[in-house]
Amino acid sequence: RSSRMKYYTIDKLSTLNQNKKKLARFAVIGNPVEHSLSPQLHQPALDDLGEDARYIRVEVKAGQVYEAFQKLYSAGIHGINVTVPHKLEALEACDIVDPAAQIMGAVNTIVFDQDGKGTGFNTDGPGFARAIREEFSVASKFEGRGPAHAAAMAASHCSLSSSVPAPSSQLQSKKIWKERSLSVGRALTSGGGLSGSCSSGM
Repeated sequence: RSSRMKYYTIDKLSTLNQNKKKLARFAVIGNPVEHSLSPQLHQPALDDLGEDARYIRVEVKAGQVYEAFQKLYSAGIHGINVTVPHKLEALEACDIVDPAAQIMGAVNTIVFDQDGKGTGFNTDGPGFARAIREEFSVASKFEGRGPAHAAAMAASHCSLSSSVPAPSSQLQSKKIWKERSLSVGRALTSGGGLSGSCSSGM
């Protein structure tokens, strides 16, 4: 690893903001997490908003999510994004869970309040509906019925099973998800529904 860390581990969080002009305030956790593109996506947004904050990666092993939440908040982190394989464990580690996240049975976003209590959200359902609308210029059949309903539809039709083989490359991953999105979009725009359009074996 280079002298400029690509990610932190939870035992190194006490040094998170030492000798840093811009403080780390947001993070993505996962295992592995080094590949995550979240910093490249969110750091420019923070900069554009004039937020004097860093967005970092933190590697967290299974069974350590609750501990990671406590240490991240103590280190000054305000919010967390969650990637695989921690979305289920993160749900259990939250103090409060948004209804849409409860329906999906997983969280991918945690916001800490001033007392350190974490509220968990799942943006996959609403994001799914928005992606369909923007990509195909149509409203899906569940749009407008609330984020919880969108979450339920996305979860029931497009959940990824643990049997899905890991893509061998980032390019293959993008290809898989593009094919998946196109399949869903065709089903929605044709009026044929989503049944079978998001096979977990893709």
